[in-house]
Amino acid sequence: MASTAFQLNDESPDWAALTIANMIFGGTTNSHLFLRIRVKDGLSYSAGSYVSIPTKDDSASFGAYAIAAPQNTPKVEADFKEELNKVIKDGFTQDELDKAKRTWLDEQAVRRADEANIGRQLQSLQRWDRTMEWQAKLEALVSALTLDQINAAFRKYLNESELVIVKGGDFKKVGVYQ
Repeated sequence: MASTAFQLNDESPDWAALTIANMIFGGTTNSHLFLRIRVKDGLSYSAGSYVSIPTKDDSASFGAYAIAAPQNTPKVEADFKEELNKVIKDGFTQDELDKAKRTWLDEQAVRRADEANIGRQLQSLQRWDRTMEWQAKLEALVSALTLDQINAAFRKYLNESELVIVKGGDFKKVGVYQ
């Protein structure tokens, strides 16, 4: 598990950019982390990342995770750091951005098609004195995102030196981290 905290909320202009950047980096099964750690290197059962960006508060966080056999942990950590630093250096691609935006927007449409979800969404919007117009503006922000915006947001909030990395497992048995 890797994690960091930073100031950001869902009213920030960086909200949409960081949300979409995270989808590309580790938020889906087509993400950098999953494809590298799980698919290409076969080191983990699962791998990904998430961002938690609160409503109107300023205590956001990023987390990344991988579930792996203890003997694979050092390589999983190395792969994670390589992918993170590669994205910070080179950025994402336009194709990745286009696919992530389409996926996120499609997810919003699917949520609106489900009565239970739309009920929860309306309740949440009402709690924060918002309407579906606010949601429409959010979707317009995501639609208009540029490659420069998502790359800048990723670089602004994420860097290896600010991550706390925690490992759990029976490492003694396999001779790692001694």
